[in-house]
Amino acid sequence: GRISRVPLTSEEARRLFEIVAEKRPALFPLLACAATTGLRLGDACALKWDEVKLSTAAERKRGIFGTIEKRTSKPGAAVVVPIIQPFAGVILDLDKLRDDRDVYLFPEMLRRYQGAGTRSGLIREVKPFFVFRLKLPGASKIIVKGLEKSQKV
Repeated sequence: GRISRVPLTSEEARRLFEIVAEKRPALFPLLACAATTGLRLGDACALKWDEVKLSTAAERKRGIFGTIEKRTSKPGAAVVVPIIQPFAGVILDLDKLRDDRDVYLFPEMLRRYQGAGTRSGLIREVKPFFVFRLKLPGASKIIVKGLEKSQKV
């Protein structure tokens, strides 16, 4: 059957980002990307700079940060996703540090995801932070339990 996902509330998202920043700061940029765009882990790892359309400085002052225009690995559909906070801050910081030769936003994470024998390690490391709320009774408890569990990571 089809599983419907409901986005995190702003409070749940704030807690998630707080925990990740504290417990696994190296994962924060990737998790901020995946959590705010809905991209699968592999698609987030493989996000290319030419798929990121940043807005102008004037637009950013109005809270418009740009879009991601990407063809996903599953089901191969073209998606256009707005860039929102906290990923907007991450992407702007990465943009300042990047070299014109850089192709991917997260080259190290992509290497870990694609690397022989290490893919499951990255997935295991990231999985506790990926908690999707299903349309089921008690869904908020699933989220809270997942966040509390990930605090111990």
